[in-house]
Amino acid sequence: MNKKISYSFLILSVMVISVVILGTALLNSNLFETNGNSGLSNNNPPAGSDFFRIYIDTLNPEYTVGDEFVVSGNTTLGKGEEIRILFFRDTFISGLKERPKKNSIEVITNVLSDESGNKSWSAVINTTGFWQGEYTITASSKNDWKINSSQNIVLREFSGSEDEYQDAFAPGVFIKKYGNFSQEGYNSRVMLDAINMSNSELSEYMGLDGPLVGYGLSHKEHIEVWWNKDTEVNESTMDLIYSVWNKNGKLAGIDDIPVVFTRSSKFKGD
Repeated sequence: MNKKISYSFLILSVMVISVVILGTALLNSNLFETNGNSGLSNNNPPAGSDFFRIYIDTLNPEYTVGDEFVVSGNTTLGKGEEIRILFFRDTFISGLKERPKKNSIEVITNVLSDESGNKSWSAVINTTGFWQGEYTITASSKNDWKINSSQNIVLREFSGSEDEYQDAFAPGVFIKKYGNFSQEGYNSRVMLDAINMSNSELSEYMGLDGPLVGYGLSHKEHIEVWWNKDTEVNESTMDLIYSVWNKNGKLAGIDDIPVVFTRSSKFKGD
């Protein structure tokens, strides 16, 4: 009799344990599925996940100066979140007789969502006041610049001297590079901030008597500095110039900012 009770108790215990295990598995499965769907519908995926993406629809490779065009795309960011659109020239020359009225513009737009939950965004870029040349368009989350995407376009026509333009953007001869070039995902806005923060300190190296022709942000994600080809290269001076970039790069949020020095033609100031 005792053996029958023991066997019955054992069988009952196994059944109870099995039910508990099965119930727990089903509960976890439902929770996981709910959280996954919630991430898509309520726009709250886990922070720091690879869920977040911004995409840019394919743009025309070329536009004409003065054109107004729409840049758009889709994203996994939440409805209403802000996306920063930055349109900027890949290089900036300081020291030309004439300068463009604009080198960059920034537009803030919001993520929209349709009835199906698809997220999209768009912004209008007006190229009036720019010069011809190569430009980059980046779209990044206003809350996290590492969530970004970019494309390159070319603007045609030029408002200044064609000879001066061709000379200005002729390929430079490499001299020396500084900083860390292995870093990925630079934020164009941060790089431009570093440039703006450095302008006043670098002014002494510019002008008719200075060793620098100009500097700017390269589409290869580094600062390019043009050294007057008619001025003897002085590494001590280059070290001092890089110390300015490095200091302001850190203030802007980039350690060991990558900088390349190249030889270039010299232009008369205004």
